Amino acid sequence: MNTTVTECLEYVRSIPVNQEAVDLLPLLRESAHQVRLGCQAAEKAVRIEDGRDQIPVHLDSNQMKQVFEIIIRHALEASDNKGPV
Repeated sequence: MNTTVTECLEYVRSIPVNQEAVDLLPLLRESAHQVRLGCQAAEKAVRIEDGRDQIPVHLDSNQMKQVFEIIIRHALEASDNKGPV
């Protein structure tokens, strides 16, 4: 996991950051949706469970979606695409 985080940080540092106020949950849902589109096993294995209406943060939404997608894909790989993730 440490290697994955380090790789993500190195990738993000090399791209200009465009911070904006966003709600984190829709970004997570969009990322999960993209992973599901690219991996048939993820259709049933990836689900979002949240108990909050909003999680407001300041960040680059495109970069954060990419980070979420990487984390979800790695979690699927770690579970042998059997989930749940």
